[in-house]
Amino acid sequence: MAKANQHLPCPCGTSSDAFSYDKNGWWKCFSCGQNFNEEQLGEGAIKAKVSSKNKAKPKDLLKGEAEAVKSRGLTEFSCKKFQYLKGQDDNGRWCQIAVYTDEFGNPVAQKVRYADKTFRWVGNPSKAVLYGQNLWEGGKRVVVCEGEIDTVTVSQTYGSHRWAVVGLKDGAASAVNDIKNNYEFLLKFDEIVLLFDNDEAGRTAAKKCAEILPVGKAKVGQLTGFKDPNEALIQGTAGIISTSIFEAKSYRPDGIVASADLRAAIGLEETATASISYPWRGLTDMTKGLQLGQLVTIASGSGIGKTTLVSQMALHLHKLGERVGMVMLEEHNNFTLKRLLSIHAEVNPTKFNEKYETEERLKIFDEVFADKPMYFYDHFGSSDIETILARIRYMAKALDVKWVFLDHLSILVSGLATTDERKLVDIALTALRTLVAELNIGMVCVTHLRRPTGDIGHEGGAKVSLNQLRSSHSIAQLSDMVIGMNVLKDEPNSDIRELVLLKNRYTGQTGDCGFLGYDRERGILKEIAGNDLFKVQEAY
Repeated sequence: MAKANQHLPCPCGTSSDAFSYDKNGWWKCFSCGQNFNEEQLGEGAIKAKVSSKNKAKPKDLLKGEAEAVKSRGLTEFSCKKFQYLKGQDDNGRWCQIAVYTDEFGNPVAQKVRYADKTFRWVGNPSKAVLYGQNLWEGGKRVVVCEGEIDTVTVSQTYGSHRWAVVGLKDGAASAVNDIKNNYEFLLKFDEIVLLFDNDEAGRTAAKKCAEILPVGKAKVGQLTGFKDPNEALIQGTAGIISTSIFEAKSYRPDGIVASADLRAAIGLEETATASISYPWRGLTDMTKGLQLGQLVTIASGSGIGKTTLVSQMALHLHKLGERVGMVMLEEHNNFTLKRLLSIHAEVNPTKFNEKYETEERLKIFDEVFADKPMYFYDHFGSSDIETILARIRYMAKALDVKWVFLDHLSILVSGLATTDERKLVDIALTALRTLVAELNIGMVCVTHLRRPTGDIGHEGGAKVSLNQLRSSHSIAQLSDMVIGMNVLKDEPNSDIRELVLLKNRYTGQTGDCGFLGYDRERGILKEIAGNDLFKVQEAY
């Protein structure tokens, strides 16, 4: 039985008598701060742990003492906590020594840093885990830094060593491997904040690391104005370190843009339901509303109003509190955003900037997006199908998007390596259909038409039919709903549009489902009903 207040060699290897047993049944290492309860582990287990730690220590590890590093703003307590020591190498050169442990807390390696900023490893770094990993067991958040000094800095300034902070073994160069090798440990935390150096290497490493972590778990902190956390500490602005951690942004891969990100360009959580209305009653009555897990295809001739139709649908869902993502491949996100705001304000998009000054536009933006996010895919640079599928998957899994609008299919398939249009569409529709089922989202996809036989095109009044859809077999087979939009045959230049349900997998009911009138002043498609509808039907 161990005696009360008995002192033994420190398992960290930095002191000969720092490991003590007291009368309350606790073993504590006063050098590294670790403690163990004898009732939990048993005296024999404690002795074995102490013995194994001493045996695991490599013979060539250097000795040192923890003391304040004044030039770096690091206190003696902080250095002792992380075993950041000052000592001499075998040649008598003074150096700083960062002690690395294995997954069991045994010291296995040291990174030795000299005054000329060169460094070398002592011991066996291949067995080492993240710097400081031995101090933490899991929790709400862990911060990952590039190096030892930054790790100690962040721990000292962020929570005074109460919250988990660890460091990479070789900075940005080892980032991905270090994350992979210590994956199990990192997953013990609810969120992982990557606070790397504010340079190209650090930003690139943070991105690569975030991509291999579970979706929604990784966050990236930014130290604006400083190269690294220690620079902020030295310059007397340590508070920015904690701020950068608490305000760290959830990682979002390139190409996903939140509505808030577009606020300046304009001049400037939620419950999804299994069924939700369209903006127009006739279409809702025929289809029984939009359903999660559905792929809806919209088809019409050029310039008839498909984009306005889907934009109005998207804004309708957004205002109902639904999470919406927009993949508008034919226009810049700024134009999409302006159209949405114009629909909300009920003013023609071409007159939006003319009617509203900057402050008014910002007010309208905030009315629509301040409390509810909408997400946009920034497609300039990549519109290949695999990239878009990956971004939609991210929207759904990480951002909880339930409804995705894709305009349009032809651009999506243009990057596929085949000239067979039917095969292109089949590949794309199959991929989209699979994704919709996998993610249980609703998707509205716009497609183009083949020109009908005869002299009259769809813009001149020819009716939309399934066999006029490009690669109609694939669309008819894989879409749950197909909605066509016609102009009036006798008045093709009018602003009246007929909605026709070409396919309805949900109820089987197809046919005419109402008329919409485009209000040019208000920039919206408004349902025509009552006596006005009778007049339209007579003319049609």
